Amino acid sequence: MKLGILTNGAHWRFFTDAVNSNIMDKEPFATWDASSDASPVPVEVLTLLQKAKFSSDHIRTFALRQRTESLLVTELSRLLEPSPEFVKLALQNIESRNLTPAVVENWKPILNGAIQQWAKQRSLAEALETPSSLDVSESAAGKIVTTQQELDAFAQGQRILI
Repeated sequence: MKLGILTNGAHWRFFTDAVNSNIMDKEPFATWDASSDASPVPVEVLTLLQKAKFSSDHIRTFALRQRTESLLVTELSRLLEPSPEFVKLALQNIESRNLTPAVVENWKPILNGAIQQWAKQRSLAEALETPSSLDVSESAAGKIVTTQQELDAFAQGQRILI
């Protein structure tokens, strides 16, 4: 078996051998706190565990993808943390004071927040710019048709606003 589940009934940790074949990973590829409303249900993991869909290869592939995404998020977080040089570049037309290390350090969290806000606005704008395709026969019949693209844009908007 290439799947390990460690649980006390409330806290669930899912393991596999994504890093080294036949050696269980030290870190879980998914976790779930069933006792917390703040912890989302890992629907993708639970779907993989259904008897009709169970495949150790699919679980390993999923775990590898989760691990890779986690490593990339960590690396992107490190890379996107504004460096002093980036802060100076961003502020050269805004800040009139001399850009001393103390001034740059004060601007870092503000710039980081601005970058996140810009990314949210850009993501929402891209989601809303995607043209939707309506089925003419259904709309002509007086029915309102909501496309998958419109539902995706709505979900993206919800994620940004929450």
